[in-house]
Amino acid sequence: LDLVLVIRGEHDWDRPFRVWRDPLVWIGQRAAIATKARSHRPQIPLSLVTYPSGCGYRRRMLTALERDKIAHRIAYTSLDLSGLSVAVENGLGVTALSQHTLPTPLKSLILTDSLLPPLDQVEIGLLCKEESLSPRALSTLRDSFIEALDSRLFQT
Repeated sequence: LDLVLVIRGEHDWDRPFRVWRDPLVWIGQRAAIATKARSHRPQIPLSLVTYPSGCGYRRRMLTALERDKIAHRIAYTSLDLSGLSVAVENGLGVTALSQHTLPTPLKSLILTDSLLPPLDQVEIGLLCKEESLSPRALSTLRDSFIEALDSRLFQT
């Protein structure tokens, strides 16, 4: 592969061409956390909607909840964003996604109160092959990716 856009996992990258950072935010219907918040009873677990095991977003969610000793359970798992979106929009639970890449319908569901713990940010990296059979085409494509991500992740 000549050009790869990846989210950093547990391992370092080999010389990324460019790295962007994006905060993770909690997303969900307020009612999904209201019962737990009102009850203050640890036996009522927070329902989570998440990607399968191995996903960095999932790992960051679980780490934050465990760090703050918040009881939780995986209520729904999906391999794709559309599945997560439908589950969250229908109140099955909360999830964490990167703030600047949220689909428009989920932007109104950002949970900004302090009921849930802060989340780590994600790093998005552009890996680029140093030598290519088409260096000019690769350079053009790479620059297009950079321009698109700069405008999306660093818009004011």
